[in-house]
Parts: sequence; C-alpha cells; structure tokens
Amino acid sequence: MNLQQLTYFHKIAERKNYTKASQELSVSQSNLSHSMSKLEEELGVPLFVKNGRNIEVTVHGKKFDEHVALILRELELAQSEAQEAADPTKGIIRLAVSHTLHYHFLPNLMRRYKEIPEYRKIQFQILDMEATGIGLAKIEAGEVDLGFGAKIDRPGFQYFDVMSEELMAVVPVSHPLAQKENITLEELCREPLVTYNSQCGTRCDLENFFREYGVRPRQIIEAQNEKMIASMVAAGIGVSIMPWIQEVNVYHVVSVPLEHHRLKRSLYMFWRQEEFRLPVVERFRKFVVNTIKNEREQK
Repeated sequence: MNLQQLTYFHKIAERKNYTKASQELSVSQSNLSHSMSKLEEELGVPLFVKNGRNIEVTVHGKKFDEHVALILRELELAQSEAQEAADPTKGIIRLAVSHTLHYHFLPNLMRRYKEIPEYRKIQFQILDMEATGIGLAKIEAGEVDLGFGAKIDRPGFQYFDVMSEELMAVVPVSHPLAQKENITLEELCREPLVTYNSQCGTRCDLENFFREYGVRPRQIIEAQNEKMIASMVAAGIGVSIMPWIQEVNVYHVVSVPLEHHRLKRSLYMFWRQEEFRLPVVERFRKFVVNTIKNEREQK
C-alpha cells in the first residue's frame, strides 16, 4: 500500500466511475484497475462492486475511505504548512534580546524591516534575555531563531557585531567616588563590585579587562541584569561597571567616566552555524548584517 494507491482509491470512491476518475487523475483506466486489484488483494476485502457502467463502494470500502480521507487531508495540511513556512514574506521571527538592545537599536531595525512592503505581515516574538548563555541555550533547543547580546564563545555559533557601548563606573550618589570627575579602575576595584553573572557575555568582557589592566575587585557580587545591579549599587552594597541605560536613571546612582580607560563592550547578533533557517528568518538576518555594514561604510 502506498500514497498513490490511496489517492487513486479516494478519487474512484468519490466519482464511482473509473472513466471520470482516470480523466481527473490523468491515469489510464487499466492502471487504476490494476492498482485497485493490488490494494484489495493486500487488504483482503472487496472495495468496489460493479453496478452497470458505474461502481458502488462496498461497506468495507466506505469504512476504509473514511480513514483515507483523513490521511489525505492531513497530508494536504502538512504540505500547506511546509509551503507557508518556506515563504520569506510570512511567519514569526523569534528573537532573544538583551536589555540594552530593547530601547532603540532593535525596535528601529524591526520598524525599518516592516516598512518594506513585502515584509509587513511578518511578526516578531521577543524573549527578554537575562544573559547570553540563556539565548544560546534557547537557540540550541530550537525555541529561538536569532539572539542579540554580548558574546560568549561557544562551538557551532557565529557572531556579527552590531554595536558597542561605553562602560562607566556606577556608584551610589552618596559615595565619595560620586564627586570625582573620573575614577581609575584601581580605585573602583577597592570596593565590592556588583556585576553580571557568569552566563553573561559582558562578565567575560570585564574579566578580560581586569586581566589586561592587572586589577581585581576586592569582592564580586553577581546580579542578573542592569536594573538589579543598579538597585544593589543604590542600596550601598557595592559599585559597578556597566553601560548607562535609561532604566538606571530611576535609581540613586551616578555614572562616572573611568580615567585612562575607555572600556567598551561589543554587542552581537548570533545564530547557529551551518543550520537551516527558515527563509523568513534568514532574510531578516541578512537585512541586519547588510544594514549595519552599509551604515558603517557611510561613516
């Protein structure tokens, strides 16, 4: 039994006439007859009986056709879904995005992409990513298509840098360091440092900076995101090094430039290397890459 036999059988049962069925299927009557004989032989029951120039479907044939109709309908739906998934102008793009890219960078890119007429129906699904490690895991699990955040080297992933942010010293408003025009890394590292956890790519960047400049914080206290870091700094638990984002303004903290150090963190778009991506995802990925490359060339 194969799909072709089931298709033939369903059409014959529908038309109750071999001539009409053969015309609609573009198959000779002899081929249809031979195929149905093989099917009846395999099933062990008659499916049709002759009724003059037409045929009648037997009781066994009617029961069998109920199942065949469902099978063919499911196959039709599966084919339709697969074809829709292959359409680059429709569907959902699932993104894992770090906090700082939520404000202007990514929303502007999404707006510009949807302004292109053929992409107006595309939808974006955003996962607020606490750390790059979470985004990488979500992509590996097939729950997310692309990630936007800091970089953690992991085999099988590719990164494209999309922007950079200057890192500032962040201290409580009442701290003596808050009165200074700038702070050295050495001064800052004499205090407990509230910083990102080990799953965050920015934490990796900071560890590299500490090694490069030969300093080490007196104590490291981990937090999940910029808001939590700022709230802990405001409470006097420690100081921090982080980008100055809009949300931090609500906390009683100030940012101070780091003397002799212009520390920057790069942020990236990342994806699984050599993995099939739906056309709707791949086109957006290429749009991001090409848009940023063009903007850099114009500067």
